[in-house]
Amino acid sequence: MKPKSVSVVIPAYNEEPNIRKTVEDVLSASRTASTPVEIIIVDDHSTDKTLFVSQQAAKKNKNVIVHHNAVNRGLGYNFIMGIKMARHEYVVMIPGDNEVGRGSIVTLFRALQHTKADLLIPYFTNSYIRPKFRQMLSRLYVFFLNIMFGFNIRYYNGTVLYKTAMVKKLPVSTNGFAYQAEMVIRLLKSGASFESPGLLLKERIGGTSKALSVKSFLSVTGTILYLFWLINIRRWRWKG
Repeated sequence: MKPKSVSVVIPAYNEEPNIRKTVEDVLSASRTASTPVEIIIVDDHSTDKTLFVSQQAAKKNKNVIVHHNAVNRGLGYNFIMGIKMARHEYVVMIPGDNEVGRGSIVTLFRALQHTKADLLIPYFTNSYIRPKFRQMLSRLYVFFLNIMFGFNIRYYNGTVLYKTAMVKKLPVSTNGFAYQAEMVIRLLKSGASFESPGLLLKERIGGTSKALSVKSFLSVTGTILYLFWLINIRRWRWKG
């Protein structure tokens, strides 16, 4: 049986210390799990050498593609841009900060080869390595999303793996950090099936997380309230 192939989108903003290792881990995991990949690095107008390092990786491997944003656009925009460029059967976002290590990528790719589900929605089994405040916010975020939309999902913002043809057509209203939750909620409410493998996080080598900011909080809040109105009040359903 022909193995399922994956377009791996790597959004990167000022990830100079991490981006090279992220690419190496994806390529190594691809070989180990016998999963063909293309890597699409979306450099979000970094001010360090992220773009240069990414371009060097592309020169070394024909399966690595680099897209550079002329201005900073945000994580959701970067992933959606990667989806538009994706040529393989499935698509997934692996962060450029190298938090998701080689072993977890192997686990995800192997799970893909054995699943019949439309989505793989992983959760992190060692999220305790993150700062306490971020752990608390993450738990509250998952709790309220499950209550608001009637799910029992363990984690929304991880390395969700989608069928490419499905998400290329999916409407998404935000470029902010709630983009992944919006995509998952829209698809599950429209009848998509899923499985949830457990993955391990790695500690960051360098750089800082861009997820915790007032701007991100306001963007996420607005997106979730809009989705609640759209799905629970207006009763939107996507027909694909």
